[in-house]
Amino acid sequence: MPILRSKFWLVRLRPVSNVFVMMTAILALLGCQEQTECPGITADFDQIFAEQYAKPFREGDAETWAQLFATDAMGLHNRREADLGQDAIRAFGQLVASTFRLGRYDVALDETRRFCDWAVSRGSYQSEFIFRETNAPAPWGPQAGKFLIVWTLDEDQNWRVLVDMGNSNQ
Repeated sequence: MPILRSKFWLVRLRPVSNVFVMMTAILALLGCQEQTECPGITADFDQIFAEQYAKPFREGDAETWAQLFATDAMGLHNRREADLGQDAIRAFGQLVASTFRLGRYDVALDETRRFCDWAVSRGSYQSEFIFRETNAPAPWGPQAGKFLIVWTLDEDQNWRVLVDMGNSNQ
């Protein structure tokens, strides 16, 4: 188990705890770092998110949805352990698509901050999952929540999701 040491504290971390430490560090850096324009690197995160994340997930196209994720991505979603790696995230998408249809899936990026070859987006969602087999709503009912996406620029200059973390407001 890794140990994080600093002048003021010592913490023994579990692998999933590392994710939360990383996310805290990223959020802390956001307050300290200026957004910079990077020549030759452009992105319309609203469009990428709408076409490559929200649309395929809404339509149950787990393969297209998973292609947006980096190979070493982390999915941190409600009511489940972390999905580590693109293959695990694809399997999660396939499980959702085969088990549920979406009665409601409204998602929006509220803000994206870009720092050359990485970016962070914050957004909100409203969703309702319906069991395919019985047409009954999922036991957790309609949800509203927020999410955070960390993007990374891959070697082909394509934006990929590195961390996808969301949780409900309920």
